[in-house]
Amino acid sequence: MDAIAILSTGEMGTQVAGRLKRAGARVVTIVAGRSQATAKRAEEAGIECLRDLDEIVRQADLVISLVTPFGAVPLARDVAAAMARTGRHITFVEGNSISPSTACEIEGIITAAGGQFVDGGIIGGAAELDRATFYLSGEGAQAVAARIEPAVKAVILGTRAGQSSGLKILNAGLSKGLTALGVELLLCAEQLGLLSEIMARYRKGRSGAAEFFERILPDLPPKAKRRSEEMQELTGLMEELGLTAHTSRAAEKVLAMVAERYGSGSAEWPFRDLGKGGG
Repeated sequence: MDAIAILSTGEMGTQVAGRLKRAGARVVTIVAGRSQATAKRAEEAGIECLRDLDEIVRQADLVISLVTPFGAVPLARDVAAAMARTGRHITFVEGNSISPSTACEIEGIITAAGGQFVDGGIIGGAAELDRATFYLSGEGAQAVAARIEPAVKAVILGTRAGQSSGLKILNAGLSKGLTALGVELLLCAEQLGLLSEIMARYRKGRSGAAEFFERILPDLPPKAKRRSEEMQELTGLMEELGLTAHTSRAAEKVLAMVAERYGSGSAEWPFRDLGKGGG
């Protein structure tokens, strides 16, 4: 039977692939050129690994792109090239945190190669995928929803590219903006020796914010680069619409700083134990 390809098997991709596999779908991916962690996740999830993108296009009629924001366009180009080489036309679902204009750019790449494009965006965490929603828009959205449900809840937003990616990037703007604000406030508190005290105050008067910081900040550094890229996409969207993008640009810079300073593990992340005796 035709397979569903998940590219790639990061945290979200692995969870989506696992749920589709358990629902009876044949799920494939490629791990060549990916990190050791990505390859290990695919192996542990029992996902079938193919040799290259040509084999993906030959064996899968549906490809779901779940990469970093800056990796979305290059992957689409590579899949389009594979379609050209193999002569096979597939449905390509763009599921990344990108701006609507980037989604439309990818639509052009895929349709020029004879494929069908569906705009998408998963809102919800990989660890709680049962509560997440895969929003879809585009001419083929209904057919894609039928393929992935009930493994993943799907909601159709409309028939245009950019609708689903727009919803996702705006949702990301709130969570990443709050993340960046928390980083700045708590780094300041940590240097003043007031981390425990300010977190106690937040828990008392802003319990939702305190819970958010405790959930998001401890493991932020390895994810911060991707989060920064998302904010660059949001900044681009706002500027295209003639709006100011002060907050998204500031969040981008804060998250990039976290990735550069703490992402490699060379410096101690002060919020690793936040909420567990560390504030």
